Amino acid sequence: SSSSSSSSSAAAASQSSPLASPPSHSNRPVVYSWATADMEFVVKYRSSQLEHEFGRPYQLGHHAAADPPAAADAVRLQVSHGDVLVLGTDGLFDNLSDGELVAVVEKALRQKKGAPGVAQALVREAFEASIDRTRTTPYSIGASEAFDMVYSGGKKDDITVVVALMA
Repeated sequence: SSSSSSSSSAAAASQSSPLASPPSHSNRPVVYSWATADMEFVVKYRSSQLEHEFGRPYQLGHHAAADPPAAADAVRLQVSHGDVLVLGTDGLFDNLSDGELVAVVEKALRQKKGAPGVAQALVREAFEASIDRTRTTPYSIGASEAFDMVYSGGKKDDITVVVALMA
């Protein structure tokens, strides 16, 4: 398998792979799966984001306010040849919708960019969304709901993406 890491977020893809059942608890990290069929992708699995409250995701680290590694969620997905696995931080998922993620992955793969190119394309698109003050993003939708106000634009944040192409 080929894999690449670039500054951005998280997801997974599979043609006919059975996927694990979503966890029954809420406040869990985002995991995506896209099914390939002639380069057409769909999101097959998505868990909820792991947050203390809106806009305050769990943080791993070596400081007093850090969340312990045991607070993380582990999800098992079966992958097959041809699957595309995309993992990322909230900097990716707060700024790109499922449809936008799928479109970026499809375009990069059609251009034969491989795992590094897919990761870079996702980071680039998420960054552009993060600095666009007029764009509708998952974060702007969530902020509008959470704070009962109209919020537009992306969320400036660190963006980490890891992409693996299952061979």
